[in-house]
Amino acid sequence: MKKFLLGMLYLFPTLMWAATHPSHQAVMLTDLDRPIVRQSQQAEFTLRLSSQPSTGYQWFLRSPPNALIQVLGHHYERAKGPQIGGVMYDEWRFRLAPQAFTVPRVLQLEWAYQRPWEQEASKYKAVTIFTLDATTAKQIKH
Repeated sequence: MKKFLLGMLYLFPTLMWAATHPSHQAVMLTDLDRPIVRQSQQAEFTLRLSSQPSTGYQWFLRSPPNALIQVLGHHYERAKGPQIGGVMYDEWRFRLAPQAFTVPRVLQLEWAYQRPWEQEASKYKAVTIFTLDATTAKQIKH
């Protein structure tokens, strides 16, 4: 119970910000260690993962898209400034379906960072997405 309350205390400011700052454009999200909160006006978003494709490693989406999450695209973006070793960003663009916002939901996306010819990944990344329905968003605003 204590962990739950601490988790909610951590999540509350994020929920408050999301409820008071709606955006109709896709947003780039880079802090993937924190939960992502989306409302229906914020259905499109891009996630940025650090990558070094010159080593053969790349991010593979492990959790298959479902009816609530659509993958819109994937590409590499070069990091700004001089980079040794070819550091890049692996950018994934998504859209949440309208059904994702009918009730509050918790969704998860998972990636494996590995070389295609190797059996084991060198690391994994999971991102948690909270979707807010209109009622929940209104309650948070007030």
